Order: sequence, then C-alpha cells, then structure tokens
Amino acid sequence: LDYNNHIEYSSDLYLINSKYKIAEFTLESLIYNKFHSSYINDSLYMSNTTNYLNFNLYQESNKNLYKMGFDLFDNKMYLNFNVLYSFGFYKIKLYRENEFYSHFYNGFELINNIQQKQTFHASFSNKLFDSHLIFENSAINDKKNNAIQFKSKFLYGENFIDLKYIYNSSNISLINEFAKIGIHISPNLYWTNRYKVFANLNLFYYKTSNNNMYDPATIYYSNQSYNAYNDFLFNNEFGLIVDNFKLTYCINLNSINDFYISENYLSIEPISFFKVEWVFTD
Repeated sequence: LDYNNHIEYSSDLYLINSKYKIAEFTLESLIYNKFHSSYINDSLYMSNTTNYLNFNLYQESNKNLYKMGFDLFDNKMYLNFNVLYSFGFYKIKLYRENEFYSHFYNGFELINNIQQKQTFHASFSNKLFDSHLIFENSAINDKKNNAIQFKSKFLYGENFIDLKYIYNSSNISLINEFAKIGIHISPNLYWTNRYKVFANLNLFYYKTSNNNMYDPATIYYSNQSYNAYNDFLFNNEFGLIVDNFKLTYCINLNSINDFYISENYLSIEPISFFKVEWVFTD
C-alpha cells in the first residue's frame, strides 16, 4: 500500500436502543450496525459490516447493580453480566463484557474479532484517599491475556500523590509493564496570598514485550540492544503563580536510557521550555 495515494474512509453507524421497565427490573436491548469502507484513488479498497444484538435485564439501586444478559453475534450467543455491591467507602464490581469488531489482515483477508473480558474491580474512596485494584482476564479470539492494575491517589489540600501500575501478560501487547508516580506540591506561603509556588514531578516506567508482533527497534532508538526495551521517563514542572500570571519551567522526556522516538515516526527528543500563562477565573 502506497500511502502517497489519495485515501478516503467513510463509516455509517446505526444504534437502536430500547428500555422497558417492569417493577424494579429493567429490560434493555441494543441493535448495533456499522458499515465502513476505504477508497484509494477513488477505487474501493475494502468494506465491511459489523452488526450484533444485545439484551440485558437488570436491577439498579443507589449503591448496587445486578445485570445479566447476552450478545448475539455471527449466529452465536455470548453471556455478559455486571454486579456492583457497595458498602461504606468500599465498592466491589464483577463484570463480563464482549466486544465485536473486524479488521483486514494482509490487505484483503477479513478477520472477525471477538474480545471477551472478565474483570474484578475493588475500590476504596474517601475525601483523602482513592484506591483501585483491578484483575482482568480477556481473550481476543484464541489469544489470552491477564492484566493487573493498581491505581491510588492521596490528597492533602492542594497537594497530591498519584500512583499507577499496570502489568499485562499478553504476548501480542507492545507494553508489558507501565508505572507512573505523579507528585503535585503547592505549599501555602503563610506570609502572602499573592504568590504561590508549585512543582509537578512525574516519573514513568515502561517495559516492552519480548514476544510481540512489533519490532521495538523500528519504533525506538535506545542504547539497549535486546528486544525487550525498558526505560524511565521524567516530565517535570516548576512554577510560580503571581496574581493571574502562571510562570512554568518544563522538562519533558528526560530519559535514563537515552530514549527518543525513531526518526521513521515522530522525532521528539528531550526538551525543556519556559511558558507564561494568563489565567482568568470567575
């Protein structure tokens, strides 16, 4: 495929959604139909239609949800459910969902994809602390994946610490591990209300898969010579607020392993800059 050619893409999407309430229960249905086509130099290159039916019966209150249903796709039935139980500051959610889509392989071979995902989600939240633990098991056709996510945020006045970690066991995913630590510090200056200082410190870690459909060497330049790349990136901001003016010095894409994006894609090397913002508040 020569990407210098003139390429056009068009898509039509139709959704018909209906609900019928019976006492405390609600019956819901969805008809999904999507047609899309691509043209190269005004000649049809590919086209496809994706359609499925969805039916659910559920009971919902202020804190709890109980839902059961199924999806009908390609003359096959797929179960889905969603259970949410809340008590105090805690929430527990268990659900299964299905996703249907198509893509073309090797140019012209149409592949129907069925993604089935089972998720357990536990959370705790109050005014100072918000935390989530998520276990996910999914499969795209015959390729399976297990993932773990942890997200947590600590608040104290205008200051906060934001933590995030994702582990992905899939052998077709480009990223196997991702972690982020974000710290925002904005102390009160007790001798004045006119000035305010702040700092945003963000540390990112990623690790690519040893076994995936992409060759990381074609995307990344790095001093690492093996197939699984990992790196730490820093995006930091230091600033001063004076009345309605915000002065910020930014340091972006600071890499421990001399990472920068390949010139074949988007060449962005580590940069530093200073910006001035005029902030209006009502």
